[in-house]
Amino acid sequence: MYINVILCDDDREFIQYVEKYINEIIIGIEESCDVIFESYYSGEELIENISEDTECDLIILDMQMPGLDGDEVGIKFREIMGDYAVLMFCSGAVEPTYDSFRANAYRYLNKHWTEEKFVEELKAGVDRAVNNKSNSIVVIEDKQGIYTLRPCDIVYITILGRGCELYLNIKANKKRSSISISKKIGEIQKMLNANSFASPHRSFCVNLEYVLRIGSKELELMNGVIIPISKHKAKAFQEKYIRYITKN
Repeated sequence: MYINVILCDDDREFIQYVEKYINEIIIGIEESCDVIFESYYSGEELIENISEDTECDLIILDMQMPGLDGDEVGIKFREIMGDYAVLMFCSGAVEPTYDSFRANAYRYLNKHWTEEKFVEELKAGVDRAVNNKSNSIVVIEDKQGIYTLRPCDIVYITILGRGCELYLNIKANKKRSSISISKKIGEIQKMLNANSFASPHRSFCVNLEYVLRIGSKELELMNGVIIPISKHKAKAFQEKYIRYITKN
C-alpha cells in the first residue's frame, strides 16, 4: 500500500522537515506502506498542476504564501478534487478563518509548536489518510455489473425494492449521484468500515462523516437530506455517532 502526499509551502526547508517526520510516522503505523510526495512552492503552482484525476490522500497546505493564500488554494483544491483527501493547514502566524472551514480542513499545524506537539498533530493526519486508504475500495459485484467505490464517497444507503440505493458524494462522483443494486442493505453494510457507518432506521445506513445534525426523531445530512431515526435505534445510533466524532 502507498499514500500520496502533497506538500505546498514556499519554505523548502519546512517541506523537507515535514517529509522527514511523515516517513518516520509511516514506519510506526504501517511498515508496508510507502509514501509518494509531490511538492509545490506556491498556491498557483499547485492549482495549475492538479486535476480531478490527481491522486492525493493527504495535503499539507501553508496558509500564508505569496499570491493565493492557503484558504483560497484550499477551496480551489476541493472544487477540483473533492473531499477525499485529508487537508491540514499549517502556518507560523495566520490562524484558521471561516474560509478555512469551507475547505474542510481536518487539523491545523502551528509551525511554532514544540516538536513533540507538531509531530503528534501531524501523526493524526497521517493516521487518518492511511485509514482512508486502507478502506479505500469496496468492490460490489451485482447482476448489473461490478462497481468499485470508496466508502468515504458513500453518503447513505436506503432500501429500494428487494435491493438498495447507494447515494454518493456528488463532488467526488461527478458522473452519477446514486447506484441501484440488487444486494440487500445488510450485505453492503458488512463490506463497509463498521466504525464509519451506522443505521438510524432499519431502512437506512448513513456515513457518519456526512451527519450535520441529529434530532430526537430525524437527522440531517450535509447535503440537506433528512433521514428518520427509529425509536428503538435512536440511543445506539447517537452513542455510536458520539464515539465517532470524539475519535475523529
